[in-house]
Amino acid sequence: MDDLDRKIISQLRCDFPLVPRPFESLGRPLRLSADEILIRLHHIKHDRGWAGLSWFFDRKKMGFKQTLAAMNISGSDAAENALLWLSSHPGISSVYRQDHDLNLWFSISVPAEHFLSDHLENLKRLCSVPEIYEVPCLETYIPFSGTPEAEAFAEEGRSNSAEFSGAVDADGWRILASLEDGLPLKHRPYYELAVGAGMEEARFLAALEILVNRGVVSRKLTTVYAAPQLQVPIEWVAAWNIPEERQPSLSRKLHSISEIRHCSSRLRQDEFPYGFFVRLSGANDEAVTAAIEKIRVMLGPWPYGVWKIERLYQKRVPALSPGSYQQWLKKNIGKSSRDLFTWKIRRELTP
Repeated sequence: MDDLDRKIISQLRCDFPLVPRPFESLGRPLRLSADEILIRLHHIKHDRGWAGLSWFFDRKKMGFKQTLAAMNISGSDAAENALLWLSSHPGISSVYRQDHDLNLWFSISVPAEHFLSDHLENLKRLCSVPEIYEVPCLETYIPFSGTPEAEAFAEEGRSNSAEFSGAVDADGWRILASLEDGLPLKHRPYYELAVGAGMEEARFLAALEILVNRGVVSRKLTTVYAAPQLQVPIEWVAAWNIPEERQPSLSRKLHSISEIRHCSSRLRQDEFPYGFFVRLSGANDEAVTAAIEKIRVMLGPWPYGVWKIERLYQKRVPALSPGSYQQWLKKNIGKSSRDLFTWKIRRELTP
């Protein structure tokens, strides 16, 4: 990527236009045509292993509940089986391996009429693990509030602390369903989406603008990665056992550390007794570990732990259609932990 590519990506992550030909509008301040923008985006998508571009959604305003969760997986067969089941769930957005006894972590969300506990209990049985530990976000501290990553984690904190506001009507759900597959990289992407929703383009744009104004959909876009390409070479989690009442003031000290992606207050577990989470990334391990040492000095002598994220297995936008969650539960209740793994082996052996 060159500097111009970075400017394009920066603009996508700030304010994607709600007009019939958004790439023309996007290109004007950069003195690029829509064709030039699209060609560059297709090249970046190929070179960076993107599956596509997607919007940020405030699932709290759709009634969704979500949490970060963790489990312990031992052995390659058990890990593959667990990953297959996790990838089958419509509400799991990211799955990654972390250097800790709880070595497999994932983010999961479910619609308002569902209980997270039902889905986690089913996943526990299907993945053959004794326990899945919930580590929900209690409050979000955002040193860099303009970043898409910070917006996403702010959403998790809001979704666990506020009631469903009922901001989505029938037209809104049709539009949200059409946005699930991401932004078409075409001259008239909203026309393509409107056709999928069975609506006229002008009506689609007007209804989408209502969702944006209500805060259901953000005009900031994020990247979704193709699974075979996913690697996180330089990403770490540091967590401190700091009392909740001390966390807001201490978090404000961290604004100057550029390696921080976000930090949040999370529910402690006996197996993971840290409530103040900081996630970092950098150019290399040395840069990140140096940043963690700065944080340690700034925060003071609280107990803490540091873990490297060894691999990112999945990063996608969770399904927005409530029906897909009910179908998953109905399909998987009563299944054994080996059913999906056995099916995969049978499929690979079939000529």
